[in-house]
Amino acid sequence: MWNSDLSVLKNLIDKCVDGSNITFDNIRVKKEGIGIIVIDGTTFSMNDNAYTDADDKFFTKVETEAEFTGGASEWKKYLMKNLNAAIPVDEGWKPGVYKVIVKFIVSKEGYVSDVVTENYIGSKTAKHCIELIKNTPKWVPATQNGVVVNAYRRQPITFVIEEVNGIKN
Repeated sequence: MWNSDLSVLKNLIDKCVDGSNITFDNIRVKKEGIGIIVIDGTTFSMNDNAYTDADDKFFTKVETEAEFTGGASEWKKYLMKNLNAAIPVDEGWKPGVYKVIVKFIVSKEGYVSDVVTENYIGSKTAKHCIELIKNTPKWVPATQNGVVVNAYRRQPITFVIEEVNGIKN
């Protein structure tokens, strides 16, 4: 019997058809007398045996993360050339440090897709960060067990707004 906490999961499972793949990460189990048990670093999958197409799998944890082509130094150059650091100021953000987290998929071929922000959703700053990632050149894809794979990537973009002599910059 499904309790109300699991009704969302039940609805998703009920929509699955042959060939569906469901993956669970960051699993927390409440065990009577013990409390919350966290199962970290493991991905559990429920799938039917007919589903074996690795091209359709997306990894959330990999041995080697996807990275910007050329590494950190090229990423810095790309940001310096394309990031408009004034957008949060223009949007009225107060002095402080803001980290916009952009989540996206890097395909096995290095292409970026499904770009969204996890925070500051709908702001001009978040939209700018999404466009910034969408317009990047191909990335170096992630690897798992020595094989190039499709993988999710989380990229923080940090904005620092300082007030100097009453002027935000």
